[in-house]
Amino acid sequence: MTVPVFTALPVAPVDDLPTEIARDRWGRPLITPPGGGKAVAYTRISTLCKALDDSHGLTKWYGRMTALGVARRPDLLAQAAVLTGEEDDKKGLNELVDEAMAAAGSTQARNLGTALHRLTEIADGGGELAGIPAHMLADLDAYMQATAQLEVVSVEKFVVNDAVQAAGTFDRLMGCPDTKVRVADIKTGKDAHKYAFSIAVQCGLYANAMAYDVATGERTPLDVDLDTALLIHLPAGTGTCNLYTLDIRGAMAAAHVANAIRDWRKQQLATPYKP
Repeated sequence: MTVPVFTALPVAPVDDLPTEIARDRWGRPLITPPGGGKAVAYTRISTLCKALDDSHGLTKWYGRMTALGVARRPDLLAQAAVLTGEEDDKKGLNELVDEAMAAAGSTQARNLGTALHRLTEIADGGGELAGIPAHMLADLDAYMQATAQLEVVSVEKFVVNDAVQAAGTFDRLMGCPDTKVRVADIKTGKDAHKYAFSIAVQCGLYANAMAYDVATGERTPLDVDLDTALLIHLPAGTGTCNLYTLDIRGAMAAAHVANAIRDWRKQQLATPYKP
C-alpha cells in the first residue's frame, strides 16, 4: 500500500510542551472565554464522558480487588476488624480500601499502562528512547508496527470545546491512508475495545474542539474528521496492538446529555414534606 504524504503540524518535543494550564481547586482547567474576560472553569473532557458510563462492572471489580487485597495482607485484615463498627471513619476506611486495592495488584497494570503511554509519546514526539525495560520492548514494537502506516500529525495537544465548556488533551492526531486526519486515543487496558462508548464520546469532543493557546487564549480549528476516530488498543504486557474505528457522529449530542445529567445531580430534589 502506498502511504500518502501529509502536511504535518509541528510536533512539540516532549520536553518542550506548552506551559501548564491554570486549574481551580478541583483540577478543572481555567479557560479564557472566546470573547475574552475572566477565566472560566471548564469540565475535563475525560470527566464529562464518565457521566454516561455504566459503572456496575467497575463497582464489582473494585469490590473483588478490595476483598483480595484484604485477604492477602494480615495487617489490612486487622485494620478492617478495628474499623468494624466505625462507619463514620470514612478517611480510615478509604485508606484501607486503597491499600487493599494496591495489595491485590490493581495499581500494577495502571502504572505499566502509564509508562507505556509515555514511551509511545516520546517515540511519536521525536524524543530519544533509552533504558526501556526489556519487558516493555514487545509492547512498543507492536505499537510501532500497528501505526506504521499512520502519519503523526500532532502529539498531546490541549483543546477546548466551548459548546459544552469542556477541555482536555488528546493523545494524537493521525493522518490515515485515506488522507483523512483523525483523533486517536491510546488505551492500555486489556478490555478497552469492549467498552468503547465513553472513548468514542471523548474522541468526538476532541474532534469538535479547537486547539487552545494557554498564553493568549487563542483558538485554532483542528480540521479533522468529525465522523470517525481511532482507538489504538495497546494492552500493556501483551505485545499486541490493534486499531479500531470509532463512530463519533453522536458525540456532541451525548455530551449535551452528560451535561444535563451533571446539572440534574446538583439539584436538591428532596425537601421536607409539610402537609
